[in-house]
Amino acid sequence: MMTNRVQPLFRNAQLTGRTEIVEVVEALDGRARIVGLPGVEASVVAGHLADVPRLRPGDRVLAVWTSQGAVVLGRLAAEDETPLPWSLDERGRVVLDAPAGLCLRCAEGSLEIDAEGRIRLDGREIDTIASRRLKLQGATIELN
Repeated sequence: MMTNRVQPLFRNAQLTGRTEIVEVVEALDGRARIVGLPGVEASVVAGHLADVPRLRPGDRVLAVWTSQGAVVLGRLAAEDETPLPWSLDERGRVVLDAPAGLCLRCAEGSLEIDAEGRIRLDGREIDTIASRRLKLQGATIELN
């Protein structure tokens, strides 16, 4: 553990408000505890923004220094890292782009969508409830 080498950088007025790219030196449960700043050994992390992904030692992060310490704003993507396959569209919907297909699974239930447009909903019991019209449309509809 590096506690004897940790510098309380947030007490330095010159760093407060400064934003830097730093490296995670120590992490616990996916959260950075100590980050390194070029030219300085290490700094204690005061907190993370809510949407920062799980972090590991060696990850590069963007941090801002406050009077309470370093706050991690986000993780920088590695050069070989693929961007996340989801985005938000202009209407506020989450769009997940999965070219080969998508499977949501929970215990014995699943929803599968393949690249050819087939959708399979599989579960022990499936309830459909509509407060208005429920429309089933298809070339053929099979019941049982």
